[in-house]
Amino acid sequence: MYPLLIRDGVALAYAATIGLYLLVITALVPADGAQPVTLAKQHGRLLAVLGCGGAVVLHLLQALVPAPQQLPWLHDRLFITYSFVFMAGCMVYLNWRQWHHQDDSGRVGKAKTA
Repeated sequence: MYPLLIRDGVALAYAATIGLYLLVITALVPADGAQPVTLAKQHGRLLAVLGCGGAVVLHLLQALVPAPQQLPWLHDRLFITYSFVFMAGCMVYLNWRQWHHQDDSGRVGKAKTA
């Protein structure tokens, strides 16, 4: 998606939207003591940090390192490949988390005992 935004000339709007998104997300994250940190949450945080870190590296690479003349589309392909791998990884992780979720609160619709 990012290569298309560059071609359309909306890179500044993209950067502003990313900045606004990060401000909103950091404002909505609860304090560390609000909820217990479980292994699944640690995996989710690690996935988010790795995803953001990889995206930052790709943006810096495109801004600072010119593509070789034989491969002018190299940065575009790197963004597309990274996006696919990241989205596929998120899908696998979230499906695994959904199917292996431990629910301690009981099942929905459980009969009440007096």
